[in-house]
Amino acid sequence: MQDVRLLEQDYTSIYTKPDITDNRSLFLNLEGKHQLNDNIVLTGNTYYRNIKTGTYNGDVNQGSLDQAVYSLTAAEKALLSRNGYGYPAYDMNGTNTPFPYLKCVAQALSGANGEPGEKCNGLINRTTTQQQNWGASGQAIINDTLFGKENQFLFGGSYDQSVMNFKQSTQLGYLNADHSITGLPNYADGVTGGNVNGVPFDNRVSLGGDTVTWSFFTSDTLSLTKDLHITASGRYNYTSLSNKDQITAEGGESLTGKHHFDRFNPAVGLTYNPIKEIGFYAGYNEGTRAPTSIELGCANPDVPCKLPNSMAGDPPLKQVITENWEAGFRGQLPEKIDWSVGYFHIENKNDLMFVADEQAGFGYFKNFGKTQRQASKSAWTAKWTTGASAPTTPIWTPPISPMKR
Repeated sequence: MQDVRLLEQDYTSIYTKPDITDNRSLFLNLEGKHQLNDNIVLTGNTYYRNIKTGTYNGDVNQGSLDQAVYSLTAAEKALLSRNGYGYPAYDMNGTNTPFPYLKCVAQALSGANGEPGEKCNGLINRTTTQQQNWGASGQAIINDTLFGKENQFLFGGSYDQSVMNFKQSTQLGYLNADHSITGLPNYADGVTGGNVNGVPFDNRVSLGGDTVTWSFFTSDTLSLTKDLHITASGRYNYTSLSNKDQITAEGGESLTGKHHFDRFNPAVGLTYNPIKEIGFYAGYNEGTRAPTSIELGCANPDVPCKLPNSMAGDPPLKQVITENWEAGFRGQLPEKIDWSVGYFHIENKNDLMFVADEQAGFGYFKNFGKTQRQASKSAWTAKWTTGASAPTTPIWTPPISPMKR
């Protein structure tokens, strides 16, 4: 991000540097299918995913902006001289010293009595997120008749587990004229960073999270006629989430906690296709999402966070419940042009949002009563086959009408 006033002066300018994010991902998936008999098909899959994300970011220390970072005391001048640092004979101020650093260095050299967390205007934030996901699912599909009508019944289950480790550290330093940060051997570790407002400066995070979800689902589609189909389905999810704070094992500021969420989510749908060129569809479904380890780790309004730089104790959050209504028309025109026009209306209950705190840049996750999203949509897809029999599908989707929230 960059200050809009600085962008007006130079659009290529930056606020601070470095700003590095490194992502590595591995994904493996195995699928299987077996025709048990003429009416029953068994399918299943298993997967493994490994994601590693590392960040290395230079930032401005917001806590230093209201501090006296220019004038040096006699003791600070003597400390700088003993360590090989020179200092100007004139009094420094914001005009003649736009990028002050000597006060920061002096406080960093002061040991246990220093306050580099208040006097250093630069921070180097490092984070590492290691996440592994694995799971398996299986289902049986039974094609038969019901009340003399064609019917497809499906049932199955799945198991998903996610193990996450998040580590974060903050190194103190000072801002240079090119907006880079020079780091010092002082960290927000509760010791070498000194105190901020009388409290040890400690932004360390070492959080482990383990999430397990069991799901059972079923679906039934009844063909009342060859053109009219009705579907009813449901899915039950049970999620258990365990956070382990590897720095503060217990207490009000600990991230350690266990949480459980479960819900049955129904869905119904209808399709009617009297002719190839036009058909009608409508449906209603519900879904849920449990809070993540990171959201639960930053949910305390009394101790707001500056993600991804810090987290606080995790009061319980509610899972998000989504209700979705959708209807529209679709069909296929000559020359194999598929088209669709539809409308959807989504309401999220207990939606999770990041709320800004009075401290600049800080906030916390909170459940809101309800949020709403609705829009119309349309799409056209043309399909044709090249001389080499390779299908090509360009897609054009007009802009969706503005969302209401």
